[in-house]
Parts: sequence; structure tokens; C-alpha cells
Amino acid sequence: MRAGLLEQGTVDLLCETGLGERLQREALVHHGIELMLNGVLHRIPLTELTGKSVFIYGQHEVVKDLIKARLEAAGQILFAAEATSIDGLDSNRPRSATRRTARSTNYKRTSSLAAMDFMAPHEPRSLMAS
Repeated sequence: MRAGLLEQGTVDLLCETGLGERLQREALVHHGIELMLNGVLHRIPLTELTGKSVFIYGQHEVVKDLIKARLEAAGQILFAAEATSIDGLDSNRPRSATRRTARSTNYKRTSSLAAMDFMAPHEPRSLMAS
């Protein structure tokens, strides 16, 4: 299982875009966190201090909700696809090139583009050449 602490802004965004129904029903809401320093427990009352909370909802659950919404919208999802280039980021129709096999490159024009690497969060990668 992956991390599952979502900040208020993320929850608000998911709810505003229609992806928060299951999250609102199943997430655990925490109004503060506790940190231990030198054996002493310190509570930080987030809601009291900021008016916001944090939510415990597994990363895999967020991914399930995103996949479900994309499939319901008849959208395409590419798994195990290597992004080889992205062009036109300064336009309203960027184009991405992805490769799923050594001999197959697929070009797509889109109004939005998301790239995620759920396998190696400790290894930041850049899609853009410097």
C-alpha cells in the first residue's frame, strides 16, 4: 500500500471535479497530527489553527477513482507507456509521444496532459530535456 494522507486542497479539488464521492464516504478525517521529539509527544491541531484537515485515503484508492472516471468518460489510459517527448506545451493543444514497445511510437494531441510514475516516487524524473 502507498501513502494515503491527502491535504485539504487535494480533497477540495477532487470533490469540485466530481471525483470525491467515495473519498467523502470512506476517508478518515484527522483534525491534527502528533509528532514525537526527544520522547515528548506534541499535538498540532491543524483544524483549530488553519480551519483545514487532513484525510487518510490510500493512494491506490485515488488511482481507482481516477481510472473509473476516465473510463466512464470513454477516455484512453496508457499504462506502461514511456513518454519520449512532449511538444507544444505553450499552446492549447500539446502533443505527447509515447512508446509502449521498442518499435511503436504513438503521437496524441490533447487539451490536457498528465504524467505519473507510481513505481518510483523516490527517483524524480523529468520529461523535459534541460
